[in-house]
Amino acid sequence: MAREQGRLEASYSVLLDTAADIAPHAPQTAAFMAYEAMTAAWLAGHRQSIDEMSHRIAGLDVTTPPHALPYLPAAEGIARLAAGNPGGGLPPLRALFEGLRAERHDRGHTLRERVSIASWFSPLGALETGNDLAAELDRECREQGALGPLPLVLLLRTRARIFLGRHSCALMGATEGLRIAQDTGQPHYVGQLSGVLAYLAALDGDEERCRELAAKGDLRQVLPGQVWGGTAIAMLELGLGRHEAALRAYEDVAASPSGHTIVVLYCVPDRVEAAVRTGKADSVREPARTFAEWTEHTGAAGARALAARCRALLAPETEAEAAYEEALALHVDDGRPFERARTELLFGEWLRRAGRRSEARAPLRSALDTFELLASPPWAERARAELRATGESRVRHVGDEAPLERLTPQERQVVRLAATGLTNRDIGAQLFLSPRTVGYHLYNAYPKLGVASRGELTRLRFRDQEEATA
Repeated sequence: MAREQGRLEASYSVLLDTAADIAPHAPQTAAFMAYEAMTAAWLAGHRQSIDEMSHRIAGLDVTTPPHALPYLPAAEGIARLAAGNPGGGLPPLRALFEGLRAERHDRGHTLRERVSIASWFSPLGALETGNDLAAELDRECREQGALGPLPLVLLLRTRARIFLGRHSCALMGATEGLRIAQDTGQPHYVGQLSGVLAYLAALDGDEERCRELAAKGDLRQVLPGQVWGGTAIAMLELGLGRHEAALRAYEDVAASPSGHTIVVLYCVPDRVEAAVRTGKADSVREPARTFAEWTEHTGAAGARALAARCRALLAPETEAEAAYEEALALHVDDGRPFERARTELLFGEWLRRAGRRSEARAPLRSALDTFELLASPPWAERARAELRATGESRVRHVGDEAPLERLTPQERQVVRLAATGLTNRDIGAQLFLSPRTVGYHLYNAYPKLGVASRGELTRLRFRDQEEATA
């Protein structure tokens, strides 16, 4: 419980001490505890502690069976990743992750173990796989009534959805996760889920809500549990075109105790864009190089597309076009529509500045269509303004949002399940709500959707919409 309550230092100290005590008698359990200790140290951002623990773990007298999951190599991989060595850190973490995928439930690993392993999907760049694993763990938590690990599972699923550009579904999961984390007394996850909600508010351009939910105080002191809130402020500024403020925010978070986290690494392309906009490209060449090195080790097309976008932004004019085209080619099958649209926006801007206005319209139209579909108003307005600058106008259509967009996140969850034919009691069991609360949400949702009864929900095809953006 120390980790869930945010007492990470106590968590990794106790775990490693216990691992050392039980190693001769229960080597597999000791290996998992040593790995969990290193995970807690990673979350805490204590480099010195990570180094010390790496030496202690190397000295443990632990011999595990050949079929066991490789927890000790993974712990060393975490230490290497923290030291800025993705080439040395990712392979053992990938072996652990792939081991989980291969065996699933076959060898009796606990739910806690599987959730912990699944959390490494983001440094591996395995976004779709991570989302699928989180969905499977989500279902298992609900089937078992396991409230304790559910906030972390919903956090993992929300992170994957944000990285994949599935913002509407991310909002639902984060809202539910925050409620459960508050109800179960897990402040560490309350902070993280509040941060991802702040990030989603930033994408929506809702400045008041973003700042209310985000990490308070000096961004230079953002702790790893607050990192989403810190990056939310930076994304808010970037989306609203306040590039100097965005760059300061990204630099502050990168220099904070959260600077080693994967969330900050994923923000490097945003930081590069802010720096180039403010004429400070040289300040981000090293972070861009680090990001490019990481993408090569992941092999993920989406990550490599963003590295190519960074190269385009930093390249001389004679080389930028080829880098943009490379990025767009990699985006084709990467499953990240929001990032593809941002690349199209930047390429369209570059073409327009180069005097190629007619060529700029196609990527700008595509970007605008995607931003409108994903309900990202500040980014849609940027694309619309760029399109106007090419001589083509596109008015904003008001009131034509998809039915689900009219609902609150809780209403959306309830209505989606009601459309499948579940009763209020069944829905309540899945969402950990009372049947009366389910009925209240349905009562509020019906007039927003223009329906009068549960039976009319199926014609609105909520299931198809949800699956298309899941």
